[in-house]
This record gives sequence, structure tokens and C-alpha cells, in this order.
Amino acid sequence: MTNFFKPKPIGLANEGLHTATIIATNHVGTVKTQYGDKDMQQFVFSVKHRDDDGQTHIVEIHQQYHRSTHRSTLTKLLVALGISVAYVDQNGINFDDLVGRTLTINVIHITNAKGVKHANVFPVPLNGGAIRACTYGRCRGEVRIVGASTWEGRYCSETHRNMGEKS
Repeated sequence: MTNFFKPKPIGLANEGLHTATIIATNHVGTVKTQYGDKDMQQFVFSVKHRDDDGQTHIVEIHQQYHRSTHRSTLTKLLVALGISVAYVDQNGINFDDLVGRTLTINVIHITNAKGVKHANVFPVPLNGGAIRACTYGRCRGEVRIVGASTWEGRYCSETHRNMGEKS
């Protein structure tokens, strides 16, 4: 065990778009939510923050994600990092491998029921595209970035586009 001390950053990150670096991740375990018990993973993001005096500081944002790729915010994080959700569904992912990766996030301040203000992280997809579920059959878990080509507006892959347009 070490006896290393590093002062924690002070303040909330400014609202808006930031380039963030994942500096840590931790398996939290099962957490009771309004939607039932969820297995959660915490990510710690590092972003630059400009205070009221114009000084720039590095601040940390801690955000928890449900460890699921089915209609979850974790899916949005994976897409923003350029990671194929279909690949994760088949092969899994070691979250520790994401430490050091950068992505664009949108920070929005939320005040909880106790009056405490928090910075919430919303990952921004690569190329600024939208995230949607595939409309082919029962392929609801697949996600892709809209905008690179016309078929991406509805389907997760060219294969599903070809099958979907025939029906």
C-alpha cells in the first residue's frame, strides 16, 4: 500500500463540449436504480475547466454506466470511442483498456433532489452523428453513426440494409 497524496481538483467542469480523457474505471457492482438493480461501471473523465478568474484547471468527472449494450448509455460511450458495439456483444471488453482514450463529451449540470449540482457526461458520437438503433427485424442492440452514407440512417450494416430493403 502506498501513501501517495494528490489533491483532488476543485469545481465542476463548465457546461458544454469538452475533449475528455478517461483516467480511471472501476466496477461498482449492483446498484439499485429507479429501473431496478443494475450492474454498474464507473468511469473517471479528466477535462480542462476555466474558473471565474480565467484560470484553467484540470477537473475530474465521475460517471456511472450500466454494464449493458442493450439501449444503454454505455453504448453511446462505446460509439463515441469508435468501438463496435457488435464486437463488444460477441467478444466482451476489458474496460481497463479504455484508460487513456480521449473522446468528445457534452457536460450538462444537473441538480439532484438534495440540491447538489453534478456534472453529467453525454458522449458525442464521432463525426457528430446521431446514435440510433437498427430498424431491421429484431436487431435492436446494434448501433451506428448516422451520416457517412444513406443506408446508415436506418440499418446497422450494409447486410441489414440489403435485407431490409428487400422486405
